[in-house]
Amino acid sequence: MKLENNDTISTIDISLLGFIYISDEFDRLSCIKSKFNEYSKRNNLNITLNTMFYTFRNSTTEGTNISYFLDELSKKKEKNEYDMFLLDTVYTGTYAEHFENLKKRLPSDLIELYMEGIATKTCIFDNKLIAMPLYVDYGGLYYNKILLNKYNMTIPATWDELIDTYKFIYEKETALGETIEKFSGLPDGEAGVAATLEMIHSFRKSVNDGFPGYISDEAVAALEKMKEIKKVISDNENFNRKQEKLWRKIYANHDNYIFFRSWFTDDIILNADQNRKSVHLKFAPLPGNSYGISGSCIGGSNIALSKYISEEKKKAATEIYKFLFSKEFQKYLILNVNKRSAIHSLYRDKEICAHINCTMYSNMQGIVRPVHTTPNYPKFSEKFYEYIKDYIIDENIHLLEKLRRQFSFLPFSYWCCFLIGQFLSICYCLNQIGNIQNYTCILRPFFITIGFTLSYVPFFIKLLGLFPRRNKFVKIINKNHNGSLILFIVSDVILNALCFLLDPIQVHKEFVEEGESFKVCRVNEWNVTHYKSDVVHVSYALYFSLFNIIAYMIVMNVKISNRYIYYGFRAGIIMVFYLSNLAIIIFPKFYSISIQKDNRFEDEIDINQFIEKTKAFDDNFQNELKFITMSDFVLENNKDKNYINYNNKYKQNNRYDSRDDNITNLNKYYYHSNNSHTNNTSSCKTDSTIYSNNTNTIDNINSMVFNNAIYSINRSNNNIYNNNI
Repeated sequence: MKLENNDTISTIDISLLGFIYISDEFDRLSCIKSKFNEYSKRNNLNITLNTMFYTFRNSTTEGTNISYFLDELSKKKEKNEYDMFLLDTVYTGTYAEHFENLKKRLPSDLIELYMEGIATKTCIFDNKLIAMPLYVDYGGLYYNKILLNKYNMTIPATWDELIDTYKFIYEKETALGETIEKFSGLPDGEAGVAATLEMIHSFRKSVNDGFPGYISDEAVAALEKMKEIKKVISDNENFNRKQEKLWRKIYANHDNYIFFRSWFTDDIILNADQNRKSVHLKFAPLPGNSYGISGSCIGGSNIALSKYISEEKKKAATEIYKFLFSKEFQKYLILNVNKRSAIHSLYRDKEICAHINCTMYSNMQGIVRPVHTTPNYPKFSEKFYEYIKDYIIDENIHLLEKLRRQFSFLPFSYWCCFLIGQFLSICYCLNQIGNIQNYTCILRPFFITIGFTLSYVPFFIKLLGLFPRRNKFVKIINKNHNGSLILFIVSDVILNALCFLLDPIQVHKEFVEEGESFKVCRVNEWNVTHYKSDVVHVSYALYFSLFNIIAYMIVMNVKISNRYIYYGFRAGIIMVFYLSNLAIIIFPKFYSISIQKDNRFEDEIDINQFIEKTKAFDDNFQNELKFITMSDFVLENNKDKNYINYNNKYKQNNRYDSRDDNITNLNKYYYHSNNSHTNNTSSCKTDSTIYSNNTNTIDNINSMVFNNAIYSINRSNNNIYNNNI
């Protein structure tokens, strides 16, 4: 930009704030300022670039300082204090909203130079070019050239080769009394995230495949291999050593490493002195799971432009971009600053290839951290590294492995079925809370049966798979585990549906004379009082039979060498099975007959007995009503609850309105042997007295008890008899 006036020439100052991880780069990157200002002066742009870099010498070693700076700047009302920012690739996306879209300002041919390769992915967010990559860093393998040449070993192409080569050289050198450092493969902090992504990327099945994904089989295999490397050729301290500490030890002590993972800085050559040996470390691509497959995380620094500065400054900054990202300056960075450019076409330049290994850099199988897809990448990076460190270094996952071994009896899906079954069983209990409706009664058997099936059928299927004799049935079950489970569930649904259609469960009200009544779910069949005890006893017999079956299955699988014991156990269980059925089902009937004297089946109690006891009817009525039995008055099993209308001679007078279940204050009349009762005008001593001394129409009788059996008679306005004496 040339700004001229006949009288004065104005100069625009542009500030560049950045953070440099390695202190040596402070001097090397000073060329950004000097070279551009020379270019500006030579072309009369009247633009001055001022740089301010934070390094280890004037800050701490944590890369989050630039993040802190930007956080503070974004909170200020005046956000135009700095014009341009040199950022690590991992922070570019976090502050994308504060940066200018460079697609609108830079020439398209300049942007096109950087589209080859993947480094520019760290600069694009929401289809906006918010930064440009000044240089890129590659993650790779540093190897000890002296030791590899000494033992005629090659650079490992696979992780297994790396382990074998390290073990071979380590054994040879330690036998000579030399100190060899352990392998460093998971540096602490952000570099550890990059190393993990590289390891996963190196387990791709082919070169053209993309990143496998965090939960893929390749990722699992990669992490297992990383743990293997740590156990075989390293330890927790060395494998997780910070890269800054590692490099300080190399430069200060000439520590003897065979291999370690690091970002590219330069080939390291340290001459020997009186107490230290010479060191020659060279950079190479990381190994892979198979030949030709590798992985290298792309790092580096991007330059972004603040969107809060004036338009005049934005135009001036555009001129700086054109210079710094031109092919000429990028070539200068490669040859003089030993940086690597994101312009891939430069790796076909003969002058450059005479100084560096262009083939290696142009074929780096790069992977970028998900800074362009993760809104809050620093938080993601922190949690991701925490999980990886727990698994590789702290080995907290060993607890999970122990738990997995404890639960190895069933597959994971079957344990899930078991838990779902337990949950449904709990739902059965919760289903009884609150106001019970008909639909809750319908759901209850589904909860309990399907819950039982999901809880225990997986164990049954597993036990069948362990059955020693492989018959056709067992083979079918083993080949169709999921189908068998589904078949059991479908059977439950069908059986429950049939039960509902044939004999639905309904809400019934349980009346309590001196307490709060409540609702229950009840199958109508249970209202057949005569057979309730039979159903209960048969149920008990079935439950006890299950225990006998289980005991028999256990005995069948126990090896017994004694013939008498072998057959004795089997015969004993069968005998217990049948005797228990007899005892549970048959014995209660004889007990009721002989001891309790149960007369519940004497249902043909002639009402004439009632008439004779009470003298309530005259002879004509007695003769006409001889055919009536007490079953005419029984409401319990009557399906029509509105009234009883039996087909008899006096049906017009034999209509009984439905009993009001809400009436709790019932008049009760009891049958008393050898009791006497005196009415208003006379007395009589008989075997039974069950009549009212009221001379009015009898309309209060609600229930009568004969021989401990209650018969309900509903209120009626019919004047059945009158006891006027």
